[in-house]
Amino acid sequence: MYYSFLIIDYAALVILAVSMFVVDIQQSSYSQKLMSSICSWCCFITFGFCIRITNTTLESQLLGQKIVYLAFVHALFYLLLFVFDFCHKTLSPRIQMLIVMNNVIMSIIALFMDKHSLFYTATWIEQSGGVTVFKRTYGPFHTIYHIELILYLLAMLCLLFMNLAKHRRRRASVLLMSAILMPFVGYGIQRLINFPYDLIPVSFIISVIIIMELIYVEKIYNVNDIARDYIFASMDSAFIVTDGDYGYKGSNDLANMIFPELNSLMQDDNLYPISTSFRQIVNGNTTPINYGGRLYDPTVKKITSSKATIGIVVTLNDITSQTEYKALQDGYREELEAEVEKQTKYAEQRHQKVEQMSVQLVQTLANAIDAKDKYTNGHSSRVAEYSVRLATALGWDKESVDILRYEGLLHDIGKIGISDVILNKASTLSDDEFDILKDHVTIGGDIMHDASTLPGAENVIRYHHERYDGSGYPEGLKGEQIPLDARIVTIVDTFDAMSSNRIYRKALSRERIREEMLKGRGRQFDPKILDVFISLFDRGLIDDVAPRDNGWFDQQSS
Repeated sequence: MYYSFLIIDYAALVILAVSMFVVDIQQSSYSQKLMSSICSWCCFITFGFCIRITNTTLESQLLGQKIVYLAFVHALFYLLLFVFDFCHKTLSPRIQMLIVMNNVIMSIIALFMDKHSLFYTATWIEQSGGVTVFKRTYGPFHTIYHIELILYLLAMLCLLFMNLAKHRRRRASVLLMSAILMPFVGYGIQRLINFPYDLIPVSFIISVIIIMELIYVEKIYNVNDIARDYIFASMDSAFIVTDGDYGYKGSNDLANMIFPELNSLMQDDNLYPISTSFRQIVNGNTTPINYGGRLYDPTVKKITSSKATIGIVVTLNDITSQTEYKALQDGYREELEAEVEKQTKYAEQRHQKVEQMSVQLVQTLANAIDAKDKYTNGHSSRVAEYSVRLATALGWDKESVDILRYEGLLHDIGKIGISDVILNKASTLSDDEFDILKDHVTIGGDIMHDASTLPGAENVIRYHHERYDGSGYPEGLKGEQIPLDARIVTIVDTFDAMSSNRIYRKALSRERIREEMLKGRGRQFDPKILDVFISLFDRGLIDDVAPRDNGWFDQQSS
């Protein structure tokens, strides 16, 4: 029994350390910083239990108990802040300062518990069945300490029950509630059956496993938030975004002013029954909306994958100027002809800006896909730059080169519909998994099918895995049946894969890459285009684009 609980205590330390590492390597956010602090204090708590279970002297028992009491109150404070943030509530700075001051006072009293009788009036150890049992009688501050722990628990449970009552993130709320209750349940069971060993470390292991699941959920939301905030900050029109089931994902400030009900919504709330205006728009009512003396024209864009709707974007463009121009043109055509021409040009510029925002939207989604896996981070940007260098060497004009840059950036956008489990798998994919992965070209092509600003992007995305000899996918195109843009991206995409570190292997050497690329001449790659690319490679004209950690530059410096 002793060795079993000793192993459990040290296992808790290892799991907590891994949890801190998992949080720290993610994209930084306030929630994840709080999680990291919680795991740090939980490490101290478990360390205190390890001291108690591995030592038999009274001094060691007191030292372990000091560490536990000192860390426990701070862990609960950060857990309280996390629950407030999770429920989208704010704990006022004054109350935070009072709690911190109280925690400092309780920590000092606990730290010197062997020097006074405020916490323990007496302490001693006994041997029971070969087990060292720490005995004590309690002072007034021990009672106060436990009352504060109960207040922490009640405050967090009240917040989570309120969250559940409003149908907000139910699964995550229940998980968090379970993680909070687990240490208290372990402590209660231990006191109830008078067990000689502390059960709290066992409870901590269960809590940490639950919290690690929450960490994964928070990571996904963090990537979505970064992409959404970047897009919305660049736009003048009003935008509302939901998932395919009308679960609210976000809106910009203008949309919040036009639809005040959006201000009280939380992530994933069902917008359809809440907002009458939104419901009318998605049902086909495109009557312009009057707000603040200006008219806004609503449009609905549905994002689909495999014929299923996975997202809805409602856009409201300001058409006030266009409406006013038409009225003026009807009444004062001759007198205001010059003004109409000027305002028409302004309207065209606004339309162009909206089209540019569409490109930014897809570009940001592509960056979000790259950010999901650190081993492919930056891949899309490098493919875009390699494509530009190669097209320039082929003599393309600037406009065509600029379009190809965007096509290269978006070539893997279809991976948004592929499971993270498959994208991040370290071992060889099974045949079924590889078939699923190959679907990313079809998903990406469908996403970009209606992108009027980049009409060639669909061909690059759909056909960049075709092979020159006709053995590629998805359609087995051969030779010049493959669009020229796709033949270029095929070469640079393969090159970047070989020259980058991946989860399953290190980057290949320059000599090996050159050998493998030439093996594909006329089989995988267009031979004429490949010859130009090899010339750029041999002259070092693309080295500055390659990842700095692929080992090439270490070899050059040595």
